[in-house]
Amino acid sequence: MGKPQIAVQGKSPGGEKAVVTYVGDGDGASLKRKDGSELNCRIDTIDSPETAKPKYGKQGQAYAEESKQTLQKMILNKEVTVTVTNPNGKYDRQYCKIEVEGKGVDKAMLQAGAAWLYRRYSTDPELDKAEGEAKKAKRGLWADPNAKNPEDFRRNK
Repeated sequence: MGKPQIAVQGKSPGGEKAVVTYVGDGDGASLKRKDGSELNCRIDTIDSPETAKPKYGKQGQAYAEESKQTLQKMILNKEVTVTVTNPNGKYDRQYCKIEVEGKGVDKAMLQAGAAWLYRRYSTDPELDKAEGEAKKAKRGLWADPNAKNPEDFRRNK
């Protein structure tokens, strides 16, 4: 693991600085707070393709590793601004907004075609536009005409 890079111009009110120490998939990360405590986050407005979980006998979804790598390149070992939006997430993860270099990671992931907009939890027209542009440009996972929403993938497994 490299030395943390400061790459933030935080805009989130109430957000705190933290360093990303681990990215497990395209919509989740572990962070180390200034006080040394750990924070496990799930980005609250996106859903990325499901990664394989061999320990549990679960296959991964197409584009899952690419999505994870996209998020790693954006935030791993960097100082970010994180805002917990819901402390009661599933699987010991809190729902969070994460910003790096002054930009929302959710929007950046959507622009890269590395995630779906979680419409159930977001009505932000900017995020909808970002996903639409990636889809139109066939960027990332949208290059696959049969790309399957992770929510549908989980339901069918």
